[in-house]
Amino acid sequence: MKVENNEFFWDHGQKFYVLKKDNWEALKKTEKWINMSAVYPELIQRIDYKIKFTERNENFICAITKQPMKKGKEIWIAFLFFIMDDGLQRIQLETTECTNCGWRGTIANPTLPDLYLMLEDRFELMRKSAQLKKVTCPICNGRLKRDAIWVEA
Repeated sequence: MKVENNEFFWDHGQKFYVLKKDNWEALKKTEKWINMSAVYPELIQRIDYKIKFTERNENFICAITKQPMKKGKEIWIAFLFFIMDDGLQRIQLETTECTNCGWRGTIANPTLPDLYLMLEDRFELMRKSAQLKKVTCPICNGRLKRDAIWVEA
């Protein structure tokens, strides 16, 4: 697969291709992705959503990688990464609430097992992700109901 500008990086042995609006729009017009969108329209919608999110929030990257499946097949999976001082952190966007004031909003949660599912060192990575510095409610600094390393203010 070719991504315009050939921007890629490695994360725990997986090769990720960075997606930005321009290279994603070009990629969606290729025959491979046109055929894939007929089979997996939700994949295209999820990638569209993640790229729009990265356009609004500069400390995030949307990237895709191939995951092996049964019978030698592969599937493309999109991830969001949060840019931290010491590297990139896989995250999942979630909606949560403050336990104190009831604020409700979007967070970046690095602790979900699905983020590390196909990795050999997944249990160690999940343990490390649970030890990352957590953020609090942007309104009252109260505890959030879910683990968060970023919160949309």
